[in-house]
Amino acid sequence: HMQGNPAIMQREPRYEDCARDVAAWLSERLDAARRAGIGDDCVALDPGVGFGKTARHSLELIARLDGLAALGRPVLLGASRKSFIGHLTGAALDQRLEGGLAAHAIAVFLGARVIRTHDVAATARAVAIANALSRARR
Repeated sequence: HMQGNPAIMQREPRYEDCARDVAAWLSERLDAARRAGIGDDCVALDPGVGFGKTARHSLELIARLDGLAALGRPVLLGASRKSFIGHLTGAALDQRLEGGLAAHAIAVFLGARVIRTHDVAATARAVAIANALSRARR
């Protein structure tokens, strides 16, 4: 999901309820893909953290990711080195590893199944713990 296009997406992004609005949009796109004959096994849902979203919007999306997971398709999340991490922590781009690990681990705990990251080995370790915690919760 992306509000606007890359040239204008960060100019005052607005949502009534970001998590709900993005889930509704992705649900519509999933229905359109199905009508076009695209099989569910070919679809993952990406809420577009950081794409036409403020730091608050990105936090809301991650915190309520279980709503997207309820749509029944794998949820993809890419929070690695995103500006919202810098906004929250004051960390420069090359100092955002821990923030990305936290965001990805929480996202996996809440239902994300695909992670896009710059820091593969560290993220894999963090995600392994999140998966184990999620399984223990059931």
